[in-house]
Amino acid sequence: MLSLRCCSFLLSAFAIVFTRAEPSQTVACRSNPEEMDRFYQKYHDPRLCERLGGSSFAEEIKHDRQVSFERLRHTKTHPKVPDQQTVVCPTNVQPLALPGQAMGMKTVWMVQNTASVPVVLSWVAPDTLREFSAMDASIAPPQADPNAIVPPGSGAILYGYEGHVFYARELLADGSAGNVLIQHRLGWIPVGAAAQNLTCSTITPPPKKTRKLALPPTPKVTPPKAASLSAIAANKAQNILATVSWWASAAVAVPTGMVAAGYDYWNNVEEEEEPEEAVIADPEPKPQDDTKVREVAESRERQECNTVEVVFRNRSPCPVNAYWVNPHNQCEEVFKFHLGMEASVDNFMWDWKSPTKGESTFMGHQYVFRCSANNNQVVDSVYLQPTRIVDCPRDKQQQQQQPTIPTSDVETARQVKLVQDDAQSEASNSMKNYSRQQQAVEQVLMNTIEICNKGTAGGECMIPANISQFFLPSDSQEQPKANPEPESTKADESIAEELHQEYQHFLKKLEGNPERMQRFLDYMKTHGSQYEQEN
Repeated sequence: MLSLRCCSFLLSAFAIVFTRAEPSQTVACRSNPEEMDRFYQKYHDPRLCERLGGSSFAEEIKHDRQVSFERLRHTKTHPKVPDQQTVVCPTNVQPLALPGQAMGMKTVWMVQNTASVPVVLSWVAPDTLREFSAMDASIAPPQADPNAIVPPGSGAILYGYEGHVFYARELLADGSAGNVLIQHRLGWIPVGAAAQNLTCSTITPPPKKTRKLALPPTPKVTPPKAASLSAIAANKAQNILATVSWWASAAVAVPTGMVAAGYDYWNNVEEEEEPEEAVIADPEPKPQDDTKVREVAESRERQECNTVEVVFRNRSPCPVNAYWVNPHNQCEEVFKFHLGMEASVDNFMWDWKSPTKGESTFMGHQYVFRCSANNNQVVDSVYLQPTRIVDCPRDKQQQQQQPTIPTSDVETARQVKLVQDDAQSEASNSMKNYSRQQQAVEQVLMNTIEICNKGTAGGECMIPANISQFFLPSDSQEQPKANPEPESTKADESIAEELHQEYQHFLKKLEGNPERMQRFLDYMKTHGSQYEQEN
């Protein structure tokens, strides 16, 4: 189970999302000084974080990202880190965790509830698909944790790893969790996914002296001055208490080497005085010296408040240059980094040819991606803005995802227990749940008996000696009352627990032989439906 730390913040936050532009010659300037100043004063003022106790968390995420970077670089698993994905109002809830995905770096997810109902935030375990509180991964179901409930108009800030999946479910009047309003997977931001028809080799470079851009290296942009803390406190007085969840990695060693910080931690340029505006002579900026870039990063002393750590991944068929749109200078585009095409490079964050680059940024920032062979060709545009949980249509019954049996032999027994525990807890509440529990237990045991009789599993099988007493003929089987008495409920739970222990004993005999276990799982997958029909 993931270890975590929680801290309460008196603020209303937003979810990180991005919008993109189709490949074109121009791109609308969405960033503006007023909005950037508002976001900075509201979420990124360092004094605000210090007052609310968040400064140490900013240092922790900066520290952890360098650890994760070295881990991904050493294991060469960075191509398996998934892209960021958000599904709004899903009609058929499907798992967002990808098979074989690698866990990326620690990042932030900010979410605001603009729906008319309270929502409950949950973290989805990738192996079992069970939902736990997004604020405390030891609490299930999520609605049992008051900190995971976000009322309308308020929000929460969560820290997780790229690859983690979160849900926002509506909270029903009876206190249970309803339909999924948003599914969100933390990950790297894909660039140019809609530009697959772009032909790089036939693009004609533009004439020289036709486009003015600030040449790299460029200076660090100083954030606007924040409002007074008293004004911020007054502005925040009406907001609901939100919770910040910190997910700490227990599997990674203490980092060594570069520890970077600062507003543009991943910026691939030196920090110098601002150069005069110049005409680009070469449409493709030259690679920067890796050593000097690292020295600049190491010289930064601290991480800004609630810095948004993102990684961009080139999904277009061409190398692209990334430009930050400066709203304080008539939307001037300032070169930031280059996204190449070679995913196999060793240093996937610093190598000029790498398709991935990281950036420390803030809400309200915009990035424009242009074809490196033709700066007039816009490949994509990314704008970091608030994404809100919205009301979803309720006229259709949402289809829920079903837990799946993992292929791992060790995980199989745990998965069966989780499914049976869920059924057992629901059985005492209604006739429908009781019937479903009995059918599930009966099907598992009938499958076990059939496998043992036919010798499919191989070797000796453990079948409960008193199994017949648990199942009466269908015409004489006693049906539960609509509102079972406590004694009846206790007896049902005792029977279910005894069956579960017998079945666990059978599975243990298979764990030592992966081949037998796989045959057992394959047989259940192929023949399980016939027992469901017969019973």
